[in-house]
Amino acid sequence: ANVAPSLSKLQRRLQLCDEELARVVVGQPAVLSYSFEAKIEPALAKLQARLELSASSLRRLVLLYPAVLGYSYDANLAPKLQYLQEALELSPNELRAKVLMMPALLGYSLERRYRPRVALCRAHDKPLSAVLSRISRSHREFEAWATDGRGGGGSGGSSRGGGGGGSARGGEGSGGARRGEG
Repeated sequence: ANVAPSLSKLQRRLQLCDEELARVVVGQPAVLSYSFEAKIEPALAKLQARLELSASSLRRLVLLYPAVLGYSYDANLAPKLQYLQEALELSPNELRAKVLMMPALLGYSLERRYRPRVALCRAHDKPLSAVLSRISRSHREFEAWATDGRGGGGSGGSSRGGGGGGSARGGEGSGGARRGEG
């Protein structure tokens, strides 16, 4: 299959130079198999509209976090953005600023990362802003912080270990980012 037309359209859409396009491809190699018309453009247009991003902000987001090109907007990004805005009580401008400051926020699991952490903060009267500011911490570290060290880190077994795939946590499957594509 000739991937040049899709890459050329992506390059034009985001006004990328050749080196930037190469960075996007290295960061998200699967983009080589994506149809620009069927997958990339619809997702970029919806994300740009949802976050009210300028062309330069969308470009910057993709350059900083090329993996976003692999996510289904409808099945993954839209529900995640909606949940974050509502649960963390963010204005549209605040949500946009948070995502632009740390585009990798779009990659964390709604079911395995965001929902449990919002619940922990609410249960232990911790600021909801910590869900984002401490997002890269392990579940065990976050739980210990939220419970002031009284958490179930040693009692449950499933939160021990820290390494590996987190299969004890169930929830959305590894294909959750692509579910509902069409």
